[in-house]
Amino acid sequence: LDNACELLMPVMINLESNERLRRDYGDFKASRGWEVGRFITTSGCSFRAIGAGQSPRGSRNEEARPDMILVDDIDTDKESRNQEQIDKKWAWIEQALFPTMSISGTKRFIVVGNIISKESTIVKASKVADDYEAINILDKKGRPSWKERYSLADVNYMLSKISYASGQKEYFNNPITPGTVFKDITWDKVPPLSKFKFVVAYCDPSYKNTKKSDFKAIPLVGEYQGTFYVIMARVEQTTVANMIKWYYDIDEFVGGRTGLYNYIEAGSLQDTFYQELFLPQLIKAGKERGKQLSISPDHRSKPDKFTRIEATLEPLNRQGRLVFNIAEQSNPHMQRLEEQMKAIEPKLGAHDDGPDALEGAVWTINHKLRLLEPIKVGRDRRSKHKY
Repeated sequence: LDNACELLMPVMINLESNERLRRDYGDFKASRGWEVGRFITTSGCSFRAIGAGQSPRGSRNEEARPDMILVDDIDTDKESRNQEQIDKKWAWIEQALFPTMSISGTKRFIVVGNIISKESTIVKASKVADDYEAINILDKKGRPSWKERYSLADVNYMLSKISYASGQKEYFNNPITPGTVFKDITWDKVPPLSKFKFVVAYCDPSYKNTKKSDFKAIPLVGEYQGTFYVIMARVEQTTVANMIKWYYDIDEFVGGRTGLYNYIEAGSLQDTFYQELFLPQLIKAGKERGKQLSISPDHRSKPDKFTRIEATLEPLNRQGRLVFNIAEQSNPHMQRLEEQMKAIEPKLGAHDDGPDALEGAVWTINHKLRLLEPIKVGRDRRSKHKY
């Protein structure tokens, strides 16, 4: 009720003191029945604040029932974790609040708020609404949805101060429940680069401009004595030019201390991106820097994304053989990779470009290690020939 009164207060204040309204329409404030949370104007228009769960039955102004009801931010973080409480609140909206309006005549029932859980009341309302729209802080092209109010720099600053999961819930209507596949990530020291036979930088270029595929990701991974080390990573919503810069940063970091293989995912759907957008910018960057990097396209025909991420990475992570570089633990890119790993779930709308790139790096390393295994030559005791 307190929140409802607070949300109704600006209406009351404007009716009391907005000189432009007073000049055009006269005084609205009645001599009596004018109190916070419930008031009637001199023209007979009634306003009432109701708290969630309170009885709205019988609400009317003489013979007139409400012709507009606004449900504002009714979901709470605590209740969103309890499906029974969500169902109870929706039952109140559906069985008590909505029928308060007159059956006939023009009426509006409006529900607004963030989607903070997958089965919140606002999600339930969206399924029966005549009209529904989700507005995120950034549009599909990564631009501010309300450019008159805030800039991209403002958005990036706010997002940099909170976790990936929190940002998705508060600003992108995409609540993420911590996954059950990767509950914990192992952080530890990484051996010197010279200990690795080679390392792999594998890129998921995120060529699609969609809600789910808008992060570009390049982890640098090496294997030593059966353990896969995530030495560093870059995970961010960014341009192709900056993604190419990451390759050069990684090349400089490795500095010849071990062999470095650069790869980029280039399946059938991404081939156009690779040929028409990535390669020209890569060649241009090489000319500007005086060094052309060798980056091989990975044309592997890949199975379902969740299946291969789980099959490749989950056993390693569970056995403690997937280790994140503890020296990079404060790096926002590594933190995003960890958050995306923990959010992995089948059918969950979380970003998975980091884990996808990590799976590609681990798979590539395993493939190369098998190729490097020496061919065993023995002798069949029953034959003089080697095999």
